[in-house]
Amino acid sequence: MKGYFERAIITKCNGKVADVTGANNSLFTNVKLLMPYGYASNILINDNSLGLLLFLHGDRSNPAVIPINQEVQPDLESSEVAVGNFNQGGKLVFKANGDIEITGAKDLLATTLANIELTATAEAKITAPEIKLEGTTEVKADAPEVKLGDAISLVLNENAIITDSVGGPCTISNSGQTKVKA
Repeated sequence: MKGYFERAIITKCNGKVADVTGANNSLFTNVKLLMPYGYASNILINDNSLGLLLFLHGDRSNPAVIPINQEVQPDLESSEVAVGNFNQGGKLVFKANGDIEITGAKDLLATTLANIELTATAEAKITAPEIKLEGTTEVKADAPEVKLGDAISLVLNENAIITDSVGGPCTISNSGQTKVKA
């Protein structure tokens, strides 16, 4: 297999093609990047931007390169898999116990043109200094009971009407529709 593979340094990349320095400082330009189906990346160019340079049928006139990252790798347990931008800290880790761990170095954004459904068979928990629920038409809490825990205050708009019954729940309504019972 000699002459089919060699270690290379990627010196320039646009996510589709790269300039690569191979063995004996041989320079290859506009080399096609090879990545598995469903994966795409535009590697960070630095002194450790490594690649595996491939020469199909030993033909050095038509190379391809597989970018690799040996410098920054996450610590993984046996059988774990990670995908991410390890240089910046964002990653998706499939844990050995079946959990999925998502880490964002900054913001974590999820966007879809349809619906997002999250289902937990036990508990779903969001912890943050501030949580915003925004709906363009409404925000629903479809549960037999909505608990506000140790909430100090509940801020309502100016149209809210609070009705208190002695010994019973407090009802908050707006334009005749019941919104919250507390």
